[in-house]
Amino acid sequence: FYMVTNGTIVPSDKVLRAIKDVDMFVFVSNYDDKSKKLDALTKKLTEHKIPYYAKKMSWFAMSQLTHNTPEEAKGIFDRCKLKLSCPEVINGKQFICAFLANAEDLRAIPYDNRNSFDLLDPLLSKEDLRRFLYSNEMPPGCLYCSGWGGADSLAVPVAEQISSSMPYKQYDNY
Repeated sequence: FYMVTNGTIVPSDKVLRAIKDVDMFVFVSNYDDKSKKLDALTKKLTEHKIPYYAKKMSWFAMSQLTHNTPEEAKGIFDRCKLKLSCPEVINGKQFICAFLANAEDLRAIPYDNRNSFDLLDPLLSKEDLRRFLYSNEMPPGCLYCSGWGGADSLAVPVAEQISSSMPYKQYDNY
């Protein structure tokens, strides 16, 4: 298992222990001056004996919020270049991609526990996490994703992915 982070936050010791407990590898996207906590992060990963790799990166325009039919969403999911190439942890929950993690964190998609895996739940095992990550079952949040990684994905400067905030409906069922 692995997760991706950008060196802008240092997870709590509780989250780091959970990452260590599931034998997760951490890939750190280094965006130079934007990765302000890179040194502190790599120090903590080393202290917790969590394997990691840091690499200089560029970025691409992300998916827009939309509302697909289940058939459209399944097609987008099957072609998705982001799933499992950019898994993300937010608030102790593992997501298969950054879109789902951020859309849920913003409450821009309806809450559904099938969109994430609770890394802090002591009743869930490494095998449960493995099943979640590799099931190839489309999470319900994919109904709201327009896809990523296709021919129309444009390279954008780091930290300049959008020129203004995108308007979106905020869901209350959290």
